[in-house]
Amino acid sequence: MATADPSEDAVPQPTTATQRKGWPFAWFERLVDPYVAYDERTPPPARLFDFYREMLRPVRWIVGLSAALALVVAVLDALLIAFAGRIVDILTSTTPERLWADHGGELLGMAAVAFILRPVVIGVERLLMGQGFFPSMGAIIRWRTHRHMLRQSVGFFNDDFAGRIANKQIQLAPAFNDTVFNFLDAVWYALVYVAAAAVIFGDTDARLLLPLGIWFALYIATACWFVPRVTRVGMMVAEARSRLAGRIVDSYTNILTVKLFAHAHREDLYARDAIEDMRWVFAEQTRLFTKLEMIMTVVNAALIGGTLGYGVYLWTGGDVTVGAIAAASALVLRLQAMTDWIMWTLSMLFQNIGTVQEGVETVSQPHRLQDAPGAPALRVSNGAVRFDGVSHHYGREAGREIDATEADEAPSRPRGAGVNGIDLEIQGGERVGLVGPSGAGKS
Repeated sequence: MATADPSEDAVPQPTTATQRKGWPFAWFERLVDPYVAYDERTPPPARLFDFYREMLRPVRWIVGLSAALALVVAVLDALLIAFAGRIVDILTSTTPERLWADHGGELLGMAAVAFILRPVVIGVERLLMGQGFFPSMGAIIRWRTHRHMLRQSVGFFNDDFAGRIANKQIQLAPAFNDTVFNFLDAVWYALVYVAAAAVIFGDTDARLLLPLGIWFALYIATACWFVPRVTRVGMMVAEARSRLAGRIVDSYTNILTVKLFAHAHREDLYARDAIEDMRWVFAEQTRLFTKLEMIMTVVNAALIGGTLGYGVYLWTGGDVTVGAIAAASALVLRLQAMTDWIMWTLSMLFQNIGTVQEGVETVSQPHRLQDAPGAPALRVSNGAVRFDGVSHHYGREAGREIDATEADEAPSRPRGAGVNGIDLEIQGGERVGLVGPSGAGKS
């Protein structure tokens, strides 16, 4: 426990080792102060949405800007697919001699979007999240939850394993970060991408959107079935992980007692019970993922076959161009590559939400012991220890004088040892040694 500065307002300063330089990384890493003032008297919110809102308050502008940049990236990616179809139409409708004269400006515009605008937007968005959000967000959660937990009563920690409590708090920050990142990087991006692609290809020929619409409905139905189960199992996995960590840390913390009483075998069985629990809960989680992969394999195959087959059918009737079919084919192939990643990210999102929920249940508990209203802060300027008339003894016979006759009649009867009427004062900075034979009451 830190004692150098008893002030509640003291804010730690970074050490030399952590004061890193290097533009532009260092500039983004200093955008947020993790130790900004907040209401310390109120425990972290117990409701999941309120917890996210409160913890994200210092970085909400970074999250909003990152969401806007992710939207731009998704639209640009959809435009690149449309550009690919447009290039096919250009090449089939002109000659090499007239290509740059008739379409040079359009091609240069496509190149500027692909090689300049998109990389710049992605780079800024990655710097915002990677350097501006993740380090500061983790520090905010760890700082606030640790301060709250450190002021819990001794009884709170006696009622649970210290390792289990610490594990819940430690895994809370990365799980929180991952939920925000997964939402912006996958869910939000995918929604914008599909919407932008639907607008672009709907403008070309709305009939090409029919296979995409069917696929999207099946995808949403699969997600609705899958997500609640992943959330439930995610909480079970997080709880099993915390229980296992608590038992292992408890064994190591009390290793002296384990050795003295030769209880290594008991600790083996105690840990094995938690390991088995973790094993089968994790197996249930992977079973869900396997089912998901099988379902999405069938759905994606239907998307590719349906889009290409329907596109060729429309082309034979002269209803769509070759470029439109090429763009639609590129779109579905891109979606097919994205779906496994999106669904996996979606599963990780809700698994991490389960981990956050499981951690919030512990770190949001109010303090059992509260200071009286208006109680001043404890400040010790010159400490001292004083004993006034202290008496202590061991055993039932302690403190009672016996005569010689009684002592002769019961020589083996144990007499309690102790001290009577001790007056002692030790000033701050003094060192006092208590000297005496064994059993004289020094302890």
